[in-house]
Amino acid sequence: MFKHILGAAAVAALLSVGCSSSTTTSTTAATTDAGKADSGSVVLADSGTSTPSADAGAPAGVCAPPDTTPTFSTPSALPATAAWATGACQSATVGSFVTACLGSTATKALCDSWKQANASCSSCLLTANNAAAVGPFLVDPSITADDTNPPGLVQDGFLGSIQGCLNHFKAGCGEKYFGFANCLNAACDDKTNCKNASQADQDTCTEDAIGGGQGVCGAAAVAALGTNGSCKGVFPHDAGSAITGEACFAASSEDTSTEAGITAYFTRLGMMYCGQ
Repeated sequence: MFKHILGAAAVAALLSVGCSSSTTTSTTAATTDAGKADSGSVVLADSGTSTPSADAGAPAGVCAPPDTTPTFSTPSALPATAAWATGACQSATVGSFVTACLGSTATKALCDSWKQANASCSSCLLTANNAAAVGPFLVDPSITADDTNPPGLVQDGFLGSIQGCLNHFKAGCGEKYFGFANCLNAACDDKTNCKNASQADQDTCTEDAIGGGQGVCGAAAVAALGTNGSCKGVFPHDAGSAITGEACFAASSEDTSTEAGITAYFTRLGMMYCGQ
């Protein structure tokens, strides 16, 4: 699962980066390697790189960020996000979509049957990744759907839900957020020394990589989360803001390490786009 899809509380906890908008750390784009599901056939994404990076600058065996900005990617921009609250779906219908098409018991036959029985809801939930306006779950028309991927989602179809959701609040902020997340993955999660490190050591690596806006991922953090950046107002640290991307992330009650939590989260995302 994408380790740095942060919940709203975790996003808020990192917002000390906002005071350093002048960070000049450079970044280099690289190709990401999206992963497969880690729970049945729920389509989640991996950490974004295929090869663990060397722990340059850290003593042997220590989980710490490198001395220089790691190579990471920023996702391609998505098309405009479709209108929200279209009224095409009921909550129970979205829940049954998650079960039939994304859950551990999902199959292509079940998903096809659900789509045929719920055509209007289906057309809102599932949109092609090259559509003029995208919905919450992105389908790649070139992918042949099967029992491992019943709806034919793009490999990062789940991440696309969040990316598009953030872009709904402010264009381009979904791309900036995942650029930041990919930097953290490259700086810490994908490193050999961090693979078996304790959660506390991994958290310390993340904090050091951000470095209050001055670390190796500081520039990416400021761009995505900084209070003076172009995405100001999207995240919940902006007091009094009428818009917030907090809703795009899993709530504390939606434990995405469990299928029940994933179902609750995906259902809520689907309803934001397609509900009443």
